[in-house]
Amino acid sequence: MQVSTSEHEAAINYFKSKRDQYLVEIRKNKNNQRILDKRVKLTRFLVPMNNDNIDNNNQQNAPINPLLSCLGPSEIQTKLNDFAYNFIQAITAGDFAVAAVVAEEIRKSVSDEEPPIDQLIETQVLPYIVNILDGNYNDYERLVEECTWIAANVASGEAHNLNCLFDLGIVPKALDLLLHPNNRIKENAVWVLANIAGDNTDFRDQLLQTDLIKRIEHIVYDKMNEKSSDLISNLMWLIAVLFRGTPYPSFEQLRPLLNFINEVLFEFDDKKTLKDAVGTLCGLSTGDKEDPQSMIDMNCVDQLIKIQDKYPGFAMSFLRIIGHLFSAENNQIVDLLDNDLLDAIVPHLKHKSQDIRKEAAWALSNILAGNEYQVEEVFNYQKGRIVSILFHTIENDHFTVAKECTYALANACKAGSIHHLQDLVQRGIIEMLISSCEQNGEVQFLLRCISALDSILGEYKAMEQAFGSEYNDILNRIYNCKGNEVLELMQKHVDDSVYEAVSELIDNYLLHDKDTDENLFQNSMFH
Repeated sequence: MQVSTSEHEAAINYFKSKRDQYLVEIRKNKNNQRILDKRVKLTRFLVPMNNDNIDNNNQQNAPINPLLSCLGPSEIQTKLNDFAYNFIQAITAGDFAVAAVVAEEIRKSVSDEEPPIDQLIETQVLPYIVNILDGNYNDYERLVEECTWIAANVASGEAHNLNCLFDLGIVPKALDLLLHPNNRIKENAVWVLANIAGDNTDFRDQLLQTDLIKRIEHIVYDKMNEKSSDLISNLMWLIAVLFRGTPYPSFEQLRPLLNFINEVLFEFDDKKTLKDAVGTLCGLSTGDKEDPQSMIDMNCVDQLIKIQDKYPGFAMSFLRIIGHLFSAENNQIVDLLDNDLLDAIVPHLKHKSQDIRKEAAWALSNILAGNEYQVEEVFNYQKGRIVSILFHTIENDHFTVAKECTYALANACKAGSIHHLQDLVQRGIIEMLISSCEQNGEVQFLLRCISALDSILGEYKAMEQAFGSEYNDILNRIYNCKGNEVLELMQKHVDDSVYEAVSELIDNYLLHDKDTDENLFQNSMFH
């Protein structure tokens, strides 16, 4: 955005009262810089930093400017006014070296954990900073680098801060800087765009309407051979931001980036870059369910297994990717299921983290909800070890983990064969489902348990002639664990769907009729 003459004059007039302070600042500059360097080093140890911010904002979390961190709001505004005046004076005089030094001070000022972005905007210096990014100053690389960095930090602020940048034309300028020959400037431009896209889906979608994807592709395939880790890492973070948020972006818009994500998975060993790549796949698996084939075609599951083995901190994302993939209706998904995949999931059922145990049970639940082949693979794994762990977890783990394990076994009742049901019955599935219904009144949970009971009773009744007394054995199991009383209470549930499901179960299997033992439910309400 070009700054008009009237705006320029107004800004100069605004800062004339600061002229004496500016001259004093110049005289003290050398000594203050030496003190500043010492304080910056000290502050890095004294000021607690948020680990997530450090990881997710990379170079934007520069050492805090100690000359501002110890000041009150009015003093900070005064200091920023001074910096702004110095910057505008230097730009006006064409002294771009001095302007770069002042820009560095401004950048440090907005690199705090709670950066004074609004105060910086009040100084009216932001139009001048953004104007430096219009391509006319590209020869002054330090100045452009600092100004791009400032813009990235402003873009990390609130929505109204981003609106200010939008009004100044930051997006086309940042897009142009993606093609700048200086990698540090290019990296800062990536962070500007990532912070904008990460603020909300409206900003993200506006960026996707530009030629951003084509420019990312250009950088990627220009730099991959150089293995420029910092730039690739920053690009991966930008891509991760573009792939997340609801409503999800159009998959077709982002499809050209899949090869790059896959190449990062296989070619890079930088933990931060891999974290963003895995996180991106996690978002992709969650989003557009119309095309799970794309992730299958990437052949990335085996590589994901290796990555999560090496970096245990990736376990949550790995489990979510697997769970989401197996929730998709795609016949080829079964090709992913083998002992290597189960080897990667099973240890997480005993992980120290409750959240990860729950996620592992959820992933298995989706696998067991698939088809008979998938149930067979899980049941055969190490002679039924997974099924044993699921039962043990239901009895001994936290409620939320136990619930997911119950879902898993209930899904196996629906998708498995009569042989799988016989195994589950012998292990106590009837008693477990009845007990679970008694302890958890959530509607969806109750419906899933009722559905599992219906599957068991339906299969056994259909095979009654072949299995003889086994059907009556199922009925006896229900009665012996007081299932009749639990089901009677469930008929009084406030939710109509639960009442209807229980009533149908009773009508179909548990009412007294001539084909069942006359004494079986004589003390029950089912007659």
